[in-house]
Amino acid sequence: MATIDNLPKNVTPVHYDLCLWALELNNTTFDGAVNIQLIVNEPTEKIVLNAKNLTISKAKLTYEFNKTVCSVDATVELDADKEIAIISLPEKLPSHVSTANLSLEYQGKINTDMTGFYRSLYTEASTGKPTSMISTQFEATDARAALPCFDEPALKATFSVALVVPENLTAISNMPILSSKAPEDGKKKGISDKKALDGVRTKVVTFEKTPKMSTYLLGWVIGDLEYIEGFTERSYNGKPLPIRVYTTRGLVHQAEFALSYAPRIVDYFSEIFGIDYMIPKLDLVAVHEFSHGAMENWGLLTYRTTTLLFDPKTSDERYKSIVSYVVAHEIAHQWFGNLVTMNWWNELWLNEGFATFIGWKAIEYLNPEWEVFTNFTADALQSALSLDSLRQSHPIEVFVKSAKDIDQVFDHISYLKGSSTIRMIANHLSIETFLAGVSAYLKKFSYSNATTKDLWTSLSEISGTDVNTLMDSWIGKIGYPYVTVKEDGSVITVEQHRFLASGDATNEEDETVWWIPLSIKSTDSANIAAESQVLLSRSATIAGIDPEFYKLNFGQTGVYRVNYPESRLVKLATQRAELSASDRIGLVGDAFALATAGIAPTTAYLSFVEGAKTETSFSVWSLLESSLSEFSTAFYSCDELQKSFSKFWLSLVSPSIEKLGWDSKEGESFLTGRLRALIICRAGMLGHESVISRARELLEGPSDGIKPSLRQAIWSTVLSNATDDDTEIFESIMKEQSNSSSIDAREIALVALGRVTAPKLIEKAKALLLSSQIAVQDIHYLSSTLASNPAIIGSLWPYIKEHWSEITERFTGIVLDRFVKVTLNKFTDLETVEDIEKFFADKDTTSYARSLGQSLDRCKANAQWVSRDEKSVNEWLKKRGY
Repeated sequence: MATIDNLPKNVTPVHYDLCLWALELNNTTFDGAVNIQLIVNEPTEKIVLNAKNLTISKAKLTYEFNKTVCSVDATVELDADKEIAIISLPEKLPSHVSTANLSLEYQGKINTDMTGFYRSLYTEASTGKPTSMISTQFEATDARAALPCFDEPALKATFSVALVVPENLTAISNMPILSSKAPEDGKKKGISDKKALDGVRTKVVTFEKTPKMSTYLLGWVIGDLEYIEGFTERSYNGKPLPIRVYTTRGLVHQAEFALSYAPRIVDYFSEIFGIDYMIPKLDLVAVHEFSHGAMENWGLLTYRTTTLLFDPKTSDERYKSIVSYVVAHEIAHQWFGNLVTMNWWNELWLNEGFATFIGWKAIEYLNPEWEVFTNFTADALQSALSLDSLRQSHPIEVFVKSAKDIDQVFDHISYLKGSSTIRMIANHLSIETFLAGVSAYLKKFSYSNATTKDLWTSLSEISGTDVNTLMDSWIGKIGYPYVTVKEDGSVITVEQHRFLASGDATNEEDETVWWIPLSIKSTDSANIAAESQVLLSRSATIAGIDPEFYKLNFGQTGVYRVNYPESRLVKLATQRAELSASDRIGLVGDAFALATAGIAPTTAYLSFVEGAKTETSFSVWSLLESSLSEFSTAFYSCDELQKSFSKFWLSLVSPSIEKLGWDSKEGESFLTGRLRALIICRAGMLGHESVISRARELLEGPSDGIKPSLRQAIWSTVLSNATDDDTEIFESIMKEQSNSSSIDAREIALVALGRVTAPKLIEKAKALLLSSQIAVQDIHYLSSTLASNPAIIGSLWPYIKEHWSEITERFTGIVLDRFVKVTLNKFTDLETVEDIEKFFADKDTTSYARSLGQSLDRCKANAQWVSRDEKSVNEWLKKRGY
């Protein structure tokens, strides 16, 4: 059995006293001192802890022996590859020593790669001058880059932090400020006034002691910050909880939307978990350069600006959903992940799957009209199923050997398949029973660590159901099933097999038998025996089905696909009015996936989609948009088919243009506005003449004539129809990306810039991949759009191949992994796929190996699909006059 690279267990940390200084914003290094209180578990002469890019100048161990305090100097050996520091003592500690203090003085780096302790550059809102802030991102294993520590989730301890910062800056950390004093009034042991001051007027900001927590949850932010403050309705320790949203100067007015949600979300979670929020304050901070969406540091949530800030005057309305959800997701982590933490990174899903599901539950509670779980079915569930259909996927609970392997499991499996399986079991048990079990789990393991089995045990005890048996295959096995249905009057036979995007699972790959909640809905579902509503074996025969109407996975809470006879799919297409939006989403998603795998004909998917001209649900259209776009990209080399398919697609969206118009109506819903933007954008890109004309008119008119929620539609329409003579338009939208006062404009502009089709503009768009004008954290918005553009994808790999050395200099870590994941997964000609494999054969792909394998899996599956179905699709389109 493979082993995990854990630290030795001869000592256990209890508490860290940490002080950092030399923290001016333009510094590239900092100084630190840490005193770690240890429990000595066995006599030892070596202490091993984590350190990354640190220079440790002094090490001393203090302990008591025979009522005498002993202090010994230690030597330090750093292993850069293993990211550890080996502290060697002159001799083995006496056997009766049970506690000790390890004191270390060191220097570290303030880097610019958005990991560990790093600097963000930004343009100051009011002055337009370049400046910076410094902050932390320690998950998964970068606390070791800021302090020598025992950097594993199970090695929890408390922390007391002091930061010596310029007196004109704000410093915040996990806990409230205990004191803020001039250095001469606030000495820390081992730190002289000279070191603290270093020629700059400074202050020592000392924070209260944290609860017992994992190292990756420690954090701080230093900069020219301002905040707005609100309070919860519920009382915590006898008073409302203060919640602040911090921004850099000049942006705080954009924090009001997030602040309107955060207190209500804290109260909601405290109520449903039966456990009050645990820290005396909660801060949410917008950080200008951020590789992820946000980070759940306990009491100090950090966010990229577009997931926290929203300006009612300039922001796209859809960012309301993004901001509110990401705020909820990180607050959910205060319970799932912070209060109770996974024992090791192989169970990351316990953190991320739960925070995803419960985050959306909070938004559903606060905004039921947003229909968030309908959209979850179209987005999160379909994304999870798509990734997990690849041979190079991984189980939800996946072996993680070392720090180098961890980043690659922060993916759709841990987040989205994890949350989808949680939703499935919660629906099966009932949400009330599920939450009662979750509450018991959180209370039992508070301030400690837990495993998947611990969670299932709590749910089993509350529900009386053996949850571990039901969920074992879902968590421990790769993939998921599809259920094939055969009909015989009022009797159906169902049979489960593993679903692969390539449609060619071998017997060895198809050994798993999943527990499947069939959730069959028929005209009179009471005629179906209760035991027939779940599938526990390879196949089963079910009676009591009305041949006029039935559907499996009703409500679409199950994590599987259904393969109906083609005649049943045709019939269900005529029964749309009897199906919820979630069920219509399920039918679209299943028909598309089964077609790509060759299990069902692609023409069956197209026939079902053809009936969508009267569709009114934003969430259904969202999935139609993504599946039709994926279809178009896959068949990028089929010129004749592309023209016919574009006409077909345009015929689907055109009726909605007339119904929705360009202007919002009084009292219309949030989702109607989102649907309008989606439909206008796609119609314009497909060549709808009146949409193109109106979009150009608006773009060339006054800048305030474009509604924020229609910017992407207008910019994408104009750029996708632009000619080589429209360089000025390209540059004007590029300028919006760089200089707009709207926080979300850069993301919207990058998507639009990736949609050009004119040859010269295509070259300009590809060149942006290497442009310093594009923030590294945002490059995936451009690269994924370039890779999805049928006019560009054919020339994209040669460009990437030629410039790979520059790409790997510019992108590192999770940014490079994400680039590989979203850019190399769309090619469908085998010659290109083989060239990609050959190119990477001698490269060090350690940091993105899983994503590369998944991308190539997807390419090969789609290549088979195109080769198999191009002729029949062409015939189907021509026969219908497209």
